Amino acid sequence: MSLFMEEMGEAEISTAVVMGRRCLLPGDGFSNQSNSELTELSTLYPGRFLCLAGIDPMEQGAVEEAERCLRRPEFKGLSLEPGWCTPPLLADDPRLDELYDLCARYEGIVSLTLSPHIGPDISYARPDAVQRACRKHPDVNFVIMHACWPFFADIIGAAMFTPNLYLAPDCYFYVEDMPMAGEMLKAANTFLKYQVLFASSYPVRGLKQSVTDWTNRNWNAESLELSLYENAARLLKL
Repeated sequence: MSLFMEEMGEAEISTAVVMGRRCLLPGDGFSNQSNSELTELSTLYPGRFLCLAGIDPMEQGAVEEAERCLRRPEFKGLSLEPGWCTPPLLADDPRLDELYDLCARYEGIVSLTLSPHIGPDISYARPDAVQRACRKHPDVNFVIMHACWPFFADIIGAAMFTPNLYLAPDCYFYVEDMPMAGEMLKAANTFLKYQVLFASSYPVRGLKQSVTDWTNRNWNAESLELSLYENAARLLKL
């Protein structure tokens, strides 16, 4: 952790958002994370880490665990990976509604991780269900990690008409020569400048490299500042 804190300093990152992960796939111990570890982290480093509680919607007691976390100040919302549930779920599956309603009640963010890796096939990354979930729960802000890559054109179109839909394209945006990244940049510089968020997808890249590669895109100054700080600060009520 001392090395990670040094890395945050070198990248000039004041506050990191830690994404909880809890998807109880058979034999997948890596994803079986306790939210109490996130509480411990935020306690050890006051003001440096904000957390999204990892919740497996299909796990017994998921709603109770989500509410327990949302009552605590270090948790700013929930982190869900519906395509990795057992059975896998689309973003608008009715079995997620109770969790979405909790976030509306506690003003928490819903983070959904959606890309070809998150689910049994690429259909679970399609943005259609995301937009339906956003419109069904207009009082909840949804942040889409990986931004449904490779369906950037679709999610851009959905976000343009869905004000509670935010995109964090992370490594699918800043990695050199990534297909479709140029379209995301056009949207982030114009129509979606208030709805695009920087994320490192650590440890895909080191923190400083992630910030550098993100910044080196052909941004206009206002949109870059919004993506690196102001949009997230507004969402997190900093």
